[in-house]
Amino acid sequence: TYTDILGRSFRYDYSEIESLDENSMDVVLRVGKRKISVDMISRGFADFLRTANMGYRRHHKRGIPPPDREKDIFRGNIKGTDELILGYSIGSVVILIVVAFLIALPFVK
Repeated sequence: TYTDILGRSFRYDYSEIESLDENSMDVVLRVGKRKISVDMISRGFADFLRTANMGYRRHHKRGIPPPDREKDIFRGNIKGTDELILGYSIGSVVILIVVAFLIALPFVK
C-alpha cells in the first residue's frame, strides 16, 4: 500500500513491480507509471525489500529487474528527472509571465 502526499492510498501487488533502482540513499520501485521511493534508513526497509523480491520472484520466476535506462532521457545520470523537467517548465512559465508583465507595464496608465 502506497500513500501519496494528498493522503490517497494505492494498493499494488508484488507482481506489478516493473523495476527496482538502488541509489545511495533510497530505492525506487517503478509500478506502472508511478515511482515509489523507499528510504534505506526507514524502519523495516530490509524486510520490505526482501518481501518484495520474494513476491516478485513468486510471480515472475526471476528477481526484480533494474530500470530500462533507454526510456530515461538522461540515461540514469540525473536522479529525479521528472521533478527536474517539471521544475524547469514551471520556472519558464513564471519567467514568461514576469517578462510579459514588465513589457505591458509602460502601456498601463
